[in-house]
Amino acid sequence: MPEVFLKAVSVARNFGCDLDGMVTANFDKESKYRTGMNVLRRPGSVGIEVIGHHELLIPLFHVAVSSQLVSGEEKTLKAA
Repeated sequence: MPEVFLKAVSVARNFGCDLDGMVTANFDKESKYRTGMNVLRRPGSVGIEVIGHHELLIPLFHVAVSSQLVSGEEKTLKAA
């Protein structure tokens, strides 16, 4: 799968898309060299690796992102 991701990044860059500041993430049960290098270190500015079982990680990640989005909306509404 990392090779497919690298192809997509290459195509985007060839079309002139600016990928500076891109954040990449790898959710896996174990840390692997190829995924770490090709997904986390090479293409993006920031790479996040989360190790654990998907059935736990994905719901926790969803709750974390959702809560940040809601708190950001509340701050925007209070400022207006």
